[in-house]
Formats: sequence, C-alpha cells, structure tokens
Amino acid sequence: MRKIVFTAIFILSITTVYGQKLRLGVCLNPHFDWFSENSDLMKSNGSRIGIEGGLVIENYFAKNYAFLTGIRLGTYGGRMVYNDSITFITDEKEKEAPPGPEVIYKLQYISVPLALKLKTNQMGYLSYFAQLGFTPQINISAKADSPPALNNDGANKEVGLFALSYHFGGGLEYGVGGNTAIVIAVLYNNGFLDILTKQPGKESLNYLTIHVGVMF
Repeated sequence: MRKIVFTAIFILSITTVYGQKLRLGVCLNPHFDWFSENSDLMKSNGSRIGIEGGLVIENYFAKNYAFLTGIRLGTYGGRMVYNDSITFITDEKEKEAPPGPEVIYKLQYISVPLALKLKTNQMGYLSYFAQLGFTPQINISAKADSPPALNNDGANKEVGLFALSYHFGGGLEYGVGGNTAIVIAVLYNNGFLDILTKQPGKESLNYLTIHVGVMF
C-alpha cells in the first residue's frame, strides 16, 4: 500500500511541476479480457469480464493536447485450454492438470497508464478525443481455477510480475458545469509481454475497456 501511495504522489508531483493545466478525475472501467497465444499446445477459450478503478491525471501542455496518466487497481483474467497435461506450480506445491478442461486465470494488477490525449474544441456541451499510449502493469495477485485439479489455487509463480500493453481508442466529454465533465471512451489494449511465464510459448493479455470517469 505504501508503494501505491508513493507512486501516486510522485506522478502528481511531476505533472504539477510540468503541466500548464492540471485536471484530476476518477474512473470505474469495466473491461473484457482474453489471452492470445502462439503455441499449438494451448488455445484461448473465451473472455472474462473484469473491472478497474482509480485516479486519472491529465497534464495539458497545449489547449487541446495532454499527457494522461494515473494509477488504477483492477481485476483481469482469461481462459486457456491445454492440449496436453501440464505441471502447474501453485503457491503451495506442484500439481498435474489434465488436458481438456479450461483453466480460468484470475489476476489483479496495479496499472499506470501513460498516454497522449488529443481533444477537439468544445461544441455545445460536448468535446471528442482520441487517446493512444502504453499501460505498464504490476501483478499483485494471481489464481487459477480448473476443478478438480485446481481450485482457485495461488498462481503467482506461474504469472509474470510485469505486463505491458499499448492502447488506443477514443471517446467524448460531456460538460456538466464549470470544469466538471463526464468522460466515456472505448479503448483497446494489446499486450506484448508473456503473462504465463512458466508455460510453453507466449501468452499475452488483451482487453477492451469501457472507460467511464468524471474529471474536475
């Protein structure tokens, strides 16, 4: 928890010093997650629904252009089917999982997005924007479920500590008075680091986010 607080303070300090105009906000974002893989020994088996929330910081260096960052805590995951039995390293011991039944991964990450936001002038109550950037993440919890072999077992030894994706998308802001605005956007995140580091091949985490926030 201390690391989270110190990270948020550091980000806020940097944006305050270098920003011409600073906006703060909060968000609560549902998202749809799935794995992509490059190995014939496994295949992704559908998506899971997760949610993230936290602080949003916009640092405007020109009228309609801003650096965007913040800090968020969220739940993620995916479904994987293995074509052969696998040795699964849980937090307590090694377990043998048979082929066929899907393994459901339940992950928690701290995310610090780093993005560029390009916004139009306000037209009535509305303005529109595009956003693109990167999303570094730190894994803080991992579990795997595939009864009877795995029953929400700790999977921190199976999952890499870091994840990284690029994202892009767009949305709109609706002014509700003063500097306050409701923000809605759709963002696609494409992961390019290996998530399941103990399994063969490369498995990355992708997700489609519906961003819902309020800026002040």
